[in-house]
Amino acid sequence: ALPNGRLGVTALSQMAATACCGDADMAVFHQCTPHCLQCKIGPSMLASDISDLANEARSVVAAGADELHLDVMDGIFAPNITFGAMMISSLRAHMPGVFLDCHMM
Repeated sequence: ALPNGRLGVTALSQMAATACCGDADMAVFHQCTPHCLQCKIGPSMLASDISDLANEARSVVAAGADELHLDVMDGIFAPNITFGAMMISSLRAHMPGVFLDCHMM
């Protein structure tokens, strides 16, 4: 871990390789090789036009997004206020088959 308590890139690579291989010793050999975990594309909806959120969501999914990332800020843990339960529920009604990755901030 780094001084701030976060994991460095090497530690994260080793964790990914261990998850892939199931063996911490083998993880060392996989740090510089492609991993076997499938990547997902989840664009942040915070960068979209909030007044036209449903169409923005349709647009990014049509462009190839696997899921939609929603940064949920309630004004307590993060100073801003963004998506709330009603907004997410409304988006779900317009995008029923899409995974909504909600990042609680």
